[in-house]
Amino acid sequence: MAQPQFLIDTNCLITPNNDYYRPSYSLSQQFWEHLGQLVINDNVGVLSLVSNEASVDKYSDDFLENWLQSIRSKVIEPDKNPSIVAKFAEIMRFVASSNFSPKARQSWMREGVADPWLVATAAIYGSRIITFEKYVKLNPKQPANGAKIPNVAQHFGVQCVSLFDFMAVEGNF
Repeated sequence: MAQPQFLIDTNCLITPNNDYYRPSYSLSQQFWEHLGQLVINDNVGVLSLVSNEASVDKYSDDFLENWLQSIRSKVIEPDKNPSIVAKFAEIMRFVASSNFSPKARQSWMREGVADPWLVATAAIYGSRIITFEKYVKLNPKQPANGAKIPNVAQHFGVQCVSLFDFMAVEGNF
């Protein structure tokens, strides 16, 4: 299986579908078609956990579900790759021992959460993560309320980029 240059976070599917590129907007078709083609061409990867999170989101609709079905054959199953599974375990140990609040640590440790799998897969593939999450400066004297993808990714040498920065670099959106 090809190793995509980018992996997309769930929030970069749900937010555009609900806010920026809703099916009823005239510009949305170009966005979803181009993103789909990037997935088909292995430039952008969608993890099974991201697909699952987007499918069960309370705001998810038939359009997003149909789009996910259209790229189903390209969805990456990270738990089937022993290298990714080993990196996932390393990430979970890091999150458990870091200065995140207990609630933040637990949010990453729930079954089916895509975030640690995104970082693990990106670390193994050498991919960048497309996410709306922002790096949060941590205070060593106070636990962070949220374990953000960019914070954990940075520790593992993984770069993150916003959806809009990705779109600007990629073009054709």
